[in-house]
Amino acid sequence: NAEKIYHKELSDLSKLGVKAIDNHQLEFLLEKPSSFFPYLTTLNSFKPLPVDTIKEYGKNWTAPQNIVTSGAYQFALSIRDSMIILRKNPIYYDKQHVNIEEIRYILIQDSILGLSMYLNEDIDIIGGKYLPIPRSHLYTVQSNPLLRDHYHSFPLLKTYGFVFNTNLSPVNDPLVRKAIISAVDRKMIISFLTRGNEKLALSFSPPFVFGSVAYDKDIGIPFNVEKAKQFLKAAGYPDGEGFPEIFLSYHDTHTNRMIANAVSLFLKNHINITLTCKPVQEGVTYESVTPQSHMYSFGWHCNYPDANNFLYDQLHSQTPNNIIYWSNKDYSQIVLKARGCLDNDLRKEYYAKAEKILVQDE
Repeated sequence: NAEKIYHKELSDLSKLGVKAIDNHQLEFLLEKPSSFFPYLTTLNSFKPLPVDTIKEYGKNWTAPQNIVTSGAYQFALSIRDSMIILRKNPIYYDKQHVNIEEIRYILIQDSILGLSMYLNEDIDIIGGKYLPIPRSHLYTVQSNPLLRDHYHSFPLLKTYGFVFNTNLSPVNDPLVRKAIISAVDRKMIISFLTRGNEKLALSFSPPFVFGSVAYDKDIGIPFNVEKAKQFLKAAGYPDGEGFPEIFLSYHDTHTNRMIANAVSLFLKNHINITLTCKPVQEGVTYESVTPQSHMYSFGWHCNYPDANNFLYDQLHSQTPNNIIYWSNKDYSQIVLKARGCLDNDLRKEYYAKAEKILVQDE
């Protein structure tokens, strides 16, 4: 009943299917089976809040002098656009194993400046989402005998690439999409352009996500120029004859620009397709890009480690996140079955079937 209560269709809070059993147990009564629900409880929206503090301070409950936290560190000071300081929490349950008394997080916008500061020992750590190692320097870092032992990488639960606008001809034809995919050497892109230890993706759900078939050698469409030519011929465009110019919109970053130009070259050299690449500034919405773009950059970093977050949340025909406007009846039915299936082995089978439709058949 959470949705009904949120939309004020139900005012009796006792009807909410959530109750505290004791100080350490919370019970959720769901309206229907949801196999992925345990993963949802890891999201920020499920974190407990200090209700007494919120009642006392209202909107100011997150101010440094008011906020209540339970981690290894306490928020000590924030200097706007400059620095955040955290100090060891004296009442943390495992404080004897917290060996660093204070952490100073310096806000640095330029990753090249950040790397320079690291090399000068002005900062101790660089990398991650907020201060990434600049891609243009990754190879140097990995090959430098003084730095390579400093460098550690680990997989992100994310898939990135260029997707098709299935509303527009000629990419509304699965044969055309297969031709384009077969003509792009993704291994070359990650080996010589991005060089960030990325893995070639033949499925949408990445490795380490429940239900992923990323390690299935029989899934997806690999690089194969001859196959690409066959697909294009079957679509009615032998050797690319009569194929119209198509457009790719990408978020304007150095990496995206390199990948877009490479894809354009692959398509021209391998199957005689002209792909014009158009950079889009940060903040421009997909809604304003899609009407005139046959392809656009898209990446999804999962909210929770279940294939449902990729295959249903992003691409079911009824979800508002479906920015490729693709619809397949069999696919939609399969991912709906998987959502409500409590047999994990059967759920994996559903996701494998859905992936095959998505990245191979269509």
